[in-house]
Amino acid sequence: MLFIPDEDALLNPRFPYLMIGIAFLAAAVVFTCTGKAYGRFGVSASRAEGPTQFWWSIAIYYLAGVIFIGIYLYGVYEFSNGVPH
Repeated sequence: MLFIPDEDALLNPRFPYLMIGIAFLAAAVVFTCTGKAYGRFGVSASRAEGPTQFWWSIAIYYLAGVIFIGIYLYGVYEFSNGVPH
């Protein structure tokens, strides 16, 4: 089935949600591999020095990525299934 978006979908693009979600997931993967993450207020957290703050920061990055990608997918499937918004 060919997906043809309506005018509302073209005027309100959902791609920024996908890009932001991918950026959060990519940052989470990079920070997990390097062992350093940026926490609240721009404070750097290290896996060796502050593991609790580090893993909370990583969890927030993964959660934000999943939420933004979920918002994108909800918007795409909402318009393709004909559900009124």
